Amino acid sequence: MPDWEFYIAPYVWGLGIDGDISHPPFRFEADTSFSDLWSDLNWGGMGTLEAKKGRFGFLLDGLYVDLTDDIILKNLPLPFPVDIDINNKSSTALVVGKYRAVDDSRVFSRYSLDTATGL
Repeated sequence: MPDWEFYIAPYVWGLGIDGDISHPPFRFEADTSFSDLWSDLNWGGMGTLEAKKGRFGFLLDGLYVDLTDDIILKNLPLPFPVDIDINNKSSTALVVGKYRAVDDSRVFSRYSLDTATGL
């Protein structure tokens, strides 16, 4: 039986926000670039871990980001501006089980087919 093989891959993912936030009768436009979000970033991390042994394996993928911002809303129907502190901590995770259904190793070509299921 072959030994376990492990692969670790940290990565970077960039984003921006463009849309509307509304609660009648109020509506606000949200337009934030990647550089604005980068300056609001407290901490973040992303990465993938894959392990396999023979035809079986699993994959774990995760993302965590912690953002804070402070905005002042002046266009409300109030006689004073409203100061809002925004704290956003978001995370995602993916867990996948894998099975190599086809593994054809030849001298000049190699192909394989993995099946996977996950949460």
